[in-house]
Amino acid sequence: MTGKRVSESTGLKVSNRNETRLAHARALDMSAKELAVTRIVASEAWSYWVEPFLLARYSTVAQLRTLERYKTSWRNIVPFLEERGLRFPRQLQREDLYAYIEWRKTTRSDRVRPCSFNTARHEIKMLGMILAEAVARGYCTRNVARDLALRKEKPKQKPEFTIDDILEIRRRLQTEPDWMRVCFEISIHHDTRLRATQVDLHQDVDWTAGTITFDEKGDRMLTVPIAPELRPLLERRRDEGHRFSCLLPRGASKAWRSFFDRMGRRDFSFHCCRVTTISRLARAGVSEALATRYVGHASTEIHRSYQRIGVRDLVACHVAVAGTVGVDSSAWTQTFKSPTDSLV
Repeated sequence: MTGKRVSESTGLKVSNRNETRLAHARALDMSAKELAVTRIVASEAWSYWVEPFLLARYSTVAQLRTLERYKTSWRNIVPFLEERGLRFPRQLQREDLYAYIEWRKTTRSDRVRPCSFNTARHEIKMLGMILAEAVARGYCTRNVARDLALRKEKPKQKPEFTIDDILEIRRRLQTEPDWMRVCFEISIHHDTRLRATQVDLHQDVDWTAGTITFDEKGDRMLTVPIAPELRPLLERRRDEGHRFSCLLPRGASKAWRSFFDRMGRRDFSFHCCRVTTISRLARAGVSEALATRYVGHASTEIHRSYQRIGVRDLVACHVAVAGTVGVDSSAWTQTFKSPTDSLV
């Protein structure tokens, strides 16, 4: 490639017949790889075809969010490929993908920030989809990202906001931009994801029927009754001439991350609104079927993962059980001064 002959030791002993045979095999393998690289044409380079491929594959309006997510993932992968001189798909080896995990978790630069294992795993899965296209185009002979057996790590549980937490968040939001105050109130009442809080007050709200429609994950539309406590806020926004409940700026998630950091609560995130609402529904005795429908979860398994029902919440079960076995529950509950006493 450079015009210079470079020799490299295998570390194997010439005096050992088996090791000599292994050294010759390695030399042949490396020669084959070098010959393969010399046959690569410029149009096979990642920079030539990957982004146009993503644009073509995710070209509909419904796929725009997926396209942006994959383009962001690809932008994170590119610096790694550049560092290793991997300009073409056929140069990529399986060990490179395992090395990417640690690189992605620890690298900090003007182009990349450290991430979790699950994020790096997602990006490798996306790279596998790109490599499948490379194989189909004849840019490489195999998809080295297949069957890596990278199991998703169980994410840390997001906490539930207490009443005091909510009051403190509202107090601090008084000095923040309007969009943050509005989207927090929508999410804490309706358990919506951040991007779904930008509601078209003309098209997505039926003021006569008292319903609101959210654009949910997977391009699904979720229509529910407007929370009574939220309606005055939305009406005021409408009467002030706003088309949307709020306009989410670019980097809205980062703005919330910065907000909670300033609170000194690294364990908080905007998604805690979802955890809080779902936990409150469960604690209030709302049936799982209704709660799942209200928040737009696709399955009860997903829904249950958000519930933060603690040991003290289970004290309510004592009253229900006592009533079924002929015990006067009112007298029984007077035995304990607090829920904690009953757990000793």
